[in-house]
Amino acid sequence: MDSEREQYMRVGGTENPNNWDAAKESLLISSILEESRKGRTLKAITEDVSKEIGISASACQSYWYNNVSKHYLEEFKQIKLDQEENWSNEDMQLLDHLISVEYAHLKPYEVLPIASEIMKRHIDVIRKKLFALQRQKRLQSD
Repeated sequence: MDSEREQYMRVGGTENPNNWDAAKESLLISSILEESRKGRTLKAITEDVSKEIGISASACQSYWYNNVSKHYLEEFKQIKLDQEENWSNEDMQLLDHLISVEYAHLKPYEVLPIASEIMKRHIDVIRKKLFALQRQKRLQSD
């Protein structure tokens, strides 16, 4: 009888063409959790992992969402939530400075990856805070 692990390795009753194994899955999970804490996007992380394990980035993302334990998916969501909730006034001032002074020559959406890297926060969190900052500025100018 196949173990649960071996069943994960099969897709539609055929062998998984990407040859996922415990080592590849472990690398994918640890990379996503560790790097997302540093603010990297899932896309960027899976692109790096894909090069290392020889499986496409889209296949890595698909595996992440469809085969990885819900425990890890919840941990990933919690990382992003923690990054979103733990913002100080100084963080907002830094984001404002990056967008309106240091990188004023760029469009705000072009600054998002730069701010994410500098602030070590997930780009989705930076985007939400940027929208909040823009909303706040509009309200102050009205």
